Parts: sequence; structure tokens; C-alpha cells
Amino acid sequence: MTTRNIDLRRKTAYRKRRVNKRDKVKDSLNQIYRKGRTYEDYERAIKTLEDDIVVEMDTVKGVREKGKRLLTMIFRKNNVMLMFLMPDGKVSSVKRVFDFWRWG
Repeated sequence: MTTRNIDLRRKTAYRKRRVNKRDKVKDSLNQIYRKGRTYEDYERAIKTLEDDIVVEMDTVKGVREKGKRLLTMIFRKNNVMLMFLMPDGKVSSVKRVFDFWRWG
């Protein structure tokens, strides 16, 4: 008894799937720019620095890849979080937030 692709009902109905982008990202985790930016490095820095120096910064994106994002900054000493709305996640947008914040 032999079975071919044409005999399989679902095999002929679906196209071949593309490679997921997230799988490609897993391969890029060993890049140079990630050195010194692991969670262990962060914990080590927290132990050596004073609380008033530590500020956590991150960007939060919505469901879609493109679009508006939030730049969040958490000041650990005061437990204060600042949030800035950015048009996108580019470096120029982050610089614009810092320039506005510094010069008011």
C-alpha cells in the first residue's frame, strides 16, 4: 500500500509554511552588541550601584510591529515610572524624547 501527497486531504489543501522570524532571532542572540546586557549583568550592576543612580528603561510596543510605542523609565529609588509616547521605535524617536526632557 502506497500513499502519495494527493491521497492526503490536508496535504494538498495547505501551502508550505514559511520560516518564523522568531526562530531566526534565536540564532542572533550571540551577537556582540548583547555583551554586558544580560540579566546577570544587570543584577551585578544593581549590587554595586546606589539606588538613586539606577534607572530602568524599556520600550513597549503594541500588537502590531509598526506604530506607536511607549518609552518607559523607572526610577528605582522613588518608585516613579515615566512614560513617553513615541511614533515608532527608532533611535531618533528615543533621542527626541531625551532632548525634549532635557530642554523642556
